[in-house]
Amino acid sequence: LADKHAVGQRPVTLIGHSMGARLIFYCLMELYRMGEFHAVDDVVIMGTPVTARLEKWKKARAVVSGRLVNCHWGHDWLMAFCYRYLEWGISVAGLSPVDCPGVEN
Repeated sequence: LADKHAVGQRPVTLIGHSMGARLIFYCLMELYRMGEFHAVDDVVIMGTPVTARLEKWKKARAVVSGRLVNCHWGHDWLMAFCYRYLEWGISVAGLSPVDCPGVEN
């Protein structure tokens, strides 16, 4: 996505679920680090095992020029157990809304 000469100038829409959504989220973090702010149009991520911390989501939101949608379900006990055990995090984006301006839950 960051190499505009290889993929062209058109923005893309990214959709991911579970670990695919996690991959998309960390790609957005990398695009933010690289200063690429107009390569991604819309993002829909579902059941994302990443943190719900505001500072990370502000970076993801800065990269996405269109809609950033976080689809979550609070009853996914497997994700709750695995994420909280492996990452030692309490707030998980795939289990709860993300409180960030511009992020749709």
